[in-house]
Amino acid sequence: MTRALPVLGCLVLLAAVAVAQQPAVQNGRVEPRKVSALERDVMALGKAATDPIWVGWRVPMIDGDRDLCSSWNTSNTSRGDYIESGTSGTITSPEARQFAAPTGPVPLEGGTSILVLMRFVDGRLERMRTLSGDCPLDAGSRTLHWIEAVTPADSLRFLDTLTRVDGPDSLNAITARRTLASSALSSIALHRDAGADVILERIAADRSDTSLRPTALRLLASNRGARGLATLERQLKTETSSDDRRALVSAIGASREPGVTGILKPLLRDGDAKVRAEAVSRYIVIGGPAVVSEALAIVNADPVDDVKTRAVSAMAQWPRGEGVPHLIALARTSKDPIVQKRAVSLLSSSRDPRAIAYLEELLKK
Repeated sequence: MTRALPVLGCLVLLAAVAVAQQPAVQNGRVEPRKVSALERDVMALGKAATDPIWVGWRVPMIDGDRDLCSSWNTSNTSRGDYIESGTSGTITSPEARQFAAPTGPVPLEGGTSILVLMRFVDGRLERMRTLSGDCPLDAGSRTLHWIEAVTPADSLRFLDTLTRVDGPDSLNAITARRTLASSALSSIALHRDAGADVILERIAADRSDTSLRPTALRLLASNRGARGLATLERQLKTETSSDDRRALVSAIGASREPGVTGILKPLLRDGDAKVRAEAVSRYIVIGGPAVVSEALAIVNADPVDDVKTRAVSAMAQWPRGEGVPHLIALARTSKDPIVQKRAVSLLSSSRDPRAIAYLEELLKK
């Protein structure tokens, strides 16, 4: 046990170093800074700048396999983000950026933090980016002011101020603030700190916030684990609005936590057809072939066409073509023309040999 303590200490130290270190930056200047009050000092930096600048810091990221970094495809593929472009993902372009391969030891904790980046233009915060902590950056000849030793609590406190979009202003200004608010909320959801849950739960419970609430619901499901799912389940039990109930069911269906099908199953008979259709779709996709008998029972018995077609479409999403035999059977034997039409349509977009053989057979008739 005592021999394990130095190893544990080294791992903790490595994690702390990974959070504190500067990102790999090319084509730009990095100016390290220490601040005493994050929001005040970052906004002051932005207001004082005569040219566009970036300000950024690093905090720990939630667990999970996430790569928030772009890939540039030309003759060679390189990984990194051209932060000035505003584009991300897998990019194929004749002007693709080339990022130098990393040198030195590979950090054990390199992929467990996020970079929070803010761009200031003419003294105002223009946009935000949130990238993986090990993502190489091309700064586009700009200066990156790198804030050292930012705590998750300070980061969340600052980002939370950006989620407030109220105020008398022009439509363009309101739209810009909403875009910033959505970016800030996405960044908040990636923080490995319980304070992020509190912010998301507050916004998710605010029925008057029609712009951010749907995003908060989605992020609670996708990023906040068991606590996020439990929050959504509680809200579903008390929600009365049809549209809001459907949005909650959709968010719950996006969670990767165990127990989702148990929450959705009672809703397969919900009296609201919109809610029922959403629950049916999510339940069948998540449950897979193990719930085929329930899926077929819904297709055969539900009185609402949208519910039946959503069930058929959900079976088409099962992996490895496991839904194809059931779609073929529905296309051949269903007495409901809407179900038949949907099954044939889904088979026609499949590359599965069984689907192709059935369609060829159909054409010969």
